[in-house]
Amino acid sequence: MKIFFKVLLVIDFMVIIFCLINNNFIWMLNTQVALLGSLAVSFGTYISYKKVVEEKSKEHIVADNRDVLEKIEDPYFVYDEESESEGIDEKTFKEIVVEEKKKLKSPKTALKNFVLTSKGFLSIYRIAAYAFLAVTLLMLIDRKVLDIFSYLVGLSIVPVSALITSFVSGKKIGGENQSL
Repeated sequence: MKIFFKVLLVIDFMVIIFCLINNNFIWMLNTQVALLGSLAVSFGTYISYKKVVEEKSKEHIVADNRDVLEKIEDPYFVYDEESESEGIDEKTFKEIVVEEKKKLKSPKTALKNFVLTSKGFLSIYRIAAYAFLAVTLLMLIDRKVLDIFSYLVGLSIVPVSALITSFVSGKKIGGENQSL
């Protein structure tokens, strides 16, 4: 997170320097307003989905009652007693895939997924952030100082900073370190 903010500040500082050199304060106003809106949306989204994940993880806490030796010998439950006693199912792989796709495409499952994830996208943090973004955009339009190109540049600072941070930190999306 610290690297992200450092990269964000460097990019924003470069944009500000560019605006000052060109003596274009309208451009600087648009980029900074868009940057604040973009940051608000990003952090509102982060906070809302973080809460959803924390709630879900509290529901699915699994007690691990295995002893240390068993954890070392079978860390992925490959030789679990339950899996050995189940036996081999006579369904083919294609039949299993077709059944699972039917389960996922059913209206009941779609509604259930919608309700479960609605806490994340209907969060007050996200709604307030998007409202802030919309109000600031409308204020720029009302005052007739909106420069759409500079506004889009300001909106792109946060995603570009995140992209650069992911390359600098050397991490993949899953959080694993890259090996060359």
